[in-house]
Amino acid sequence: MASKEKPAYLIACMTRIEGKEPDPNYLKLATRPAIKAGNKLIGGGYIGEGAQVLEGALPEGAELILLERFRSMDSLQEFWYSQEYQKAIQLRMKSSKMHFVIAVENADKQAGNKSS
Repeated sequence: MASKEKPAYLIACMTRIEGKEPDPNYLKLATRPAIKAGNKLIGGGYIGEGAQVLEGALPEGAELILLERFRSMDSLQEFWYSQEYQKAIQLRMKSSKMHFVIAVENADKQAGNKSS
């Protein structure tokens, strides 16, 4: 049932490729499937402004971190593998290098405690 689906979160870290400008068509292609999947920007920003590193290091040259919420892991994957977003990825890759992490909300377990 949809009401029992747990939200999925996408953490995106972007490094711009020097001398390359983002293609404005990326957002045009990515927006519709993202909205359909229930995408909501939770937070983030440029490193040192809307985001900061507390410990460790981001990939060299990382400029931007975003945290996005989707209705479920299925919704996130439907977005990711949609034809529109696959086309958008090709445009994005010309101007930036990305790192993505996904996680599903799980209020039943605490981080690091698999037995609860």
